[in-house]
Amino acid sequence: MKTFLNKTKDKMLKSKKIWSEDYVKQLRKYEDEFKFYLAEPFGCAPGSKHPIDNLSRFENLCFILKALSLPRKSKLLEIGCGSGWLAIFLFLMEYDVTSTTITKDEITISNKKAKKMMNAKPKFILDDITNTKIRGKFDAIILNGTFHHLKDKTRALKNCLKLLYEDGRLIIIEPGEKHNQSGKVRDIENKYNIRECGTSMKEMKKCLSDSGFRKISFCTSKNIFFHSFREMIYQIGRLLNPHKHKKILLVLAYKKKINSLN
Repeated sequence: MKTFLNKTKDKMLKSKKIWSEDYVKQLRKYEDEFKFYLAEPFGCAPGSKHPIDNLSRFENLCFILKALSLPRKSKLLEIGCGSGWLAIFLFLMEYDVTSTTITKDEITISNKKAKKMMNAKPKFILDDITNTKIRGKFDAIILNGTFHHLKDKTRALKNCLKLLYEDGRLIIIEPGEKHNQSGKVRDIENKYNIRECGTSMKEMKKCLSDSGFRKISFCTSKNIFFHSFREMIYQIGRLLNPHKHKKILLVLAYKKKINSLN
């Protein structure tokens, strides 16, 4: 019986797309969720009683900025722009930003948001990193919650490697290994017919190594920079919403073997 249930579950997962080009069209059907998507990274997620849940976006941003440690005008490539908020923020930090998506609607939404945000002008383009048509080199490539949606992870990472300068770096932020075990995430899978899966350090390290990355560093959101502040936030988070409190996997990898974060 257990074998039958496992096979049925695997079949259902395979029927879902890793990512859907029609994601935004599906999202528009749910007014509250679409409004939150447009307002990212601010506000409180639909169904959540506590805005503290959304602090993880800013914690992730702290990690990205620390991991970048690059001068102004450095060339950045973001894989998976979403609503465009990260690319816009990095552009306003005076980086030269290109951000990709496989969804035309996300480019429209991101450009509109950028125009409202001090007329920011990051480049939003339609591209699939597994079959990328991008030319040129970048100082850093960022995958913020994108890795687990890639169809061919190793191929995508190999393409990232080709697009980096010799001293370039890859920054990955991913939900923890148990990401798809929550009821909320399973609801998202069913609503939008997409797969949400957790990512283990072991899987991530293998993909990065197989793709040619040399220096790979891991940490989780529980031991990132502002230790006393973070400890306070996590303690409050556990009291308010213990079931939704989970680790985030933070990864920094280099094209060649050089020193990592200090």
